[in-house]
Amino acid sequence: MSIIEIIKERLHIEDIVGRYVLLTKSGKNRRGLGPFHNEQTPSFFVFPDSQRYKCFGCGTNGDLFDFVMQREGWDMDTALRELAVRVLQQYEADEGPLTAAQLRQIRQRVPQGGARSVRTRLFDLASS
Repeated sequence: MSIIEIIKERLHIEDIVGRYVLLTKSGKNRRGLGPFHNEQTPSFFVFPDSQRYKCFGCGTNGDLFDFVMQREGWDMDTALRELAVRVLQQYEADEGPLTAAQLRQIRQRVPQGGARSVRTRLFDLASS
């Protein structure tokens, strides 16, 4: 399983997008105002089943990586690192606190080592 697959499996696009856009239910999907342009009528849709989004106002679409890269202006390495940290935070919230050694390792590696060190930790989580 790749790092991208692990992140996509553990994070839900509606939760990530919901940090930036007020989403309301529209059938089994979610909708809101387009985050990449000004509009009065919601034309931005999130599709939880496919883990994708589409803005019918400006035509942008993609997955959660595309969304945070465009919204935050991040490159792929930064998006991987930031979303991996969110996976680790979610894991801790669901499974209980990480050990002191695990926290120390994350604190030491994430800011400096970037996506590669977080990748190692996520593969450990995926195999547990």
